Amino acid sequence: MITTIQFVCPRTVSAGELVMDPNTGAWGYAKTHYAGGQIGTFSAGAGYVVTVPGNVSAGSDLWCRNGVITSAPSVPDETPCASVISVMSQADGETTALVRLY
Repeated sequence: MITTIQFVCPRTVSAGELVMDPNTGAWGYAKTHYAGGQIGTFSAGAGYVVTVPGNVSAGSDLWCRNGVITSAPSVPDETPCASVISVMSQADGETTALVRLY
């Protein structure tokens, strides 16, 4: 289920950007543009459809790089931002999946 959370933006963010709350580790999509230090409202939870490069399967972890969900971490031991609930389609080296944000 998609929910709404609020936290202080760690930096300036754009509408639709995926951002982590540095205090709780929760991830959410920004509802609008926010300046760093401003309290922002974010959509969180499960029920997002995303397309990521690579072939992933249900239960796979996903990571965030520059506000975009990816299928591989950028550094070892990086904390994932989401997990795949179910795969909707796979084609041309990309996977479209239903995901849950952590």
